[in-house]
Amino acid sequence: MDTKGKTKDGLKSRKDLEKMSIRSELHPVVHGNGKFMLPAASYKLTVEEKKDVCLCLRGIKFPTGLASNIKKLVSMKDLLISGYNAHDCHMMLTVFLAVAIRAIKPVYMRMVITRIVYFFNKISQKEIHRDELDSLQEFMAETMTQLVMCFPPSFFDIMPHLMIHMVD
Repeated sequence: MDTKGKTKDGLKSRKDLEKMSIRSELHPVVHGNGKFMLPAASYKLTVEEKKDVCLCLRGIKFPTGLASNIKKLVSMKDLLISGYNAHDCHMMLTVFLAVAIRAIKPVYMRMVITRIVYFFNKISQKEIHRDELDSLQEFMAETMTQLVMCFPPSFFDIMPHLMIHMVD
């Protein structure tokens, strides 16, 4: 959602891409006045996409007690989602996110995010069969390689990497 202070996509990370000679379409462009312009990336939501995601989250109806009132957590003015607790985050990752991302234009981004939602949904079930674990870990490793193709290296700290080890 490109929240100020939370995004890892800035001038430094784009210059790192330039130094590594990867993702040339994301390299910063120098203007005549010496200032840099960062080209739009496929993972960055447009204002319309942010509005659609926020509107979708505001309109979701669910049984009482399933989660906090998501409508109160979504700010249409700032196009942000904030103030949620751990349970709300869990519900976002396992239920709501798959519905809300329908507004995202690049199909491969939707697919990768949907795969992550599926993964969190599977590992948070009450009962998991032992014979499914190997294929689930392989599924997550495959999903991580797809994430690497979508996001720049600055996105990947320890947190996304931990998803691979959650099955263990």
